[in-house]
Amino acid sequence: MLPSYVDLQLYIHTGATDSRNLADKLKSIVKEELDVTIFPDDQQTIIKAALEDPNQLPTRTLMDLVKTIMEKAVEGIKYSEPIAKLCISIIENEKKQTFLETLLNTCQQWYQERDKILRGIKAGDGTRFTAFMWFLTEMCGHLKRHQLKENFKSLQPELTLLSILAKCCQACVSLPIKCLSETECLFFVLTSIGRDLESELPQQLEQLLASVRDGFLTGSSASVRRTLLQLIELHASNWQLPGSSVLYYYPRIK
Repeated sequence: MLPSYVDLQLYIHTGATDSRNLADKLKSIVKEELDVTIFPDDQQTIIKAALEDPNQLPTRTLMDLVKTIMEKAVEGIKYSEPIAKLCISIIENEKKQTFLETLLNTCQQWYQERDKILRGIKAGDGTRFTAFMWFLTEMCGHLKRHQLKENFKSLQPELTLLSILAKCCQACVSLPIKCLSETECLFFVLTSIGRDLESELPQQLEQLLASVRDGFLTGSSASVRRTLLQLIELHASNWQLPGSSVLYYYPRIK
């Protein structure tokens, strides 16, 4: 379940002053450098080759590699950042965009099949679905920071992944809202992408916030309602929830 009281204790005592820093602290706790040995033996050589020069690999190999990498990404949020970095490294060097196109298509397909292959399936501190959302969040952040738009021709990977992530967020608050781990994940995701949704996908954000308010008013569990209230305040605070508010929502860490 995210966040744990230990995570929040660390947040308060390290002097972080807003929810964006809290999200960074939480990710640093579970951050894990990518080790190719976490992949099956027969895939390690392929991954190393893709990192060296993806243009030397057959199209089918790159397409299959996307599935291998994403299957690892949804095993837990600790893999989200290193695997996003792995994907960016491959995307930066490929010329035909086979890996990138396959990644975008796979993310869209997995979202559409989320109830079958992602939701409700335990993975690390959450589910495969929450790990998927963390991975998408990391990908959006890295694409934005690397400023690779000129490499993508007609593709818009940052906007495409942001749109998929917005749909995932909407799924988290579809009534009836029962999954606390999803609403808690939603809080941290919006801490990272709230401003981007506001500027790039304002209508989807408006719909999402309306669902958050509806969920808060329609009798979800106390824990879920508290997290939804945090989301409402997060938006009202311009996506930076003050540390004092975190203390209010988590009084046991005072």
